[in-house]
Amino acid sequence: MRFLFEERLVPVCHAGLLTGEDLASQLNALPRIHRRQNPDAWQRYAEECGIALDNPARGVRYDLHEMAIAAALAGQGRCAGTARVR
Repeated sequence: MRFLFEERLVPVCHAGLLTGEDLASQLNALPRIHRRQNPDAWQRYAEECGIALDNPARGVRYDLHEMAIAAALAGQGRCAGTARVR
């Protein structure tokens, strides 16, 4: 099977929420935002990065990716967005 592009998960949040702490501490401190279609995104991201998250399934859920990104950029927490890699 050939894919057009590869997707990688990246954390997305309002810049004002960043504290300068290590990544795991920041990700555990902020509320998690999920997409209903991708409920295990935070768990997969943590495994890929080799970090431990406290209860990765905790948080609010949105039906649309755009809604999750908008909530994160509005400062409501952080979501696992996707970055397309060629």
